[in-house]
Amino acid sequence: TRGAAPRTHQFPRNVTPTFLAKIMETDEAILLEHRRGVKAVFRPDDRWGHCDIKSVSLLPN
Repeated sequence: TRGAAPRTHQFPRNVTPTFLAKIMETDEAILLEHRRGVKAVFRPDDRWGHCDIKSVSLLPN
């Protein structure tokens, strides 16, 4: 690893805003799925209790 550094997520004071837009073609099946919704399973996230799991998905820390 690169060692332990102080964790700070503060933005610099003079940041220039960024604008991002994406336009893409879609078909009727995708629109219907969005209207209908999709099924999902929710599980507790216990990765916080495992120091042996290194994952960028643990953000924010």
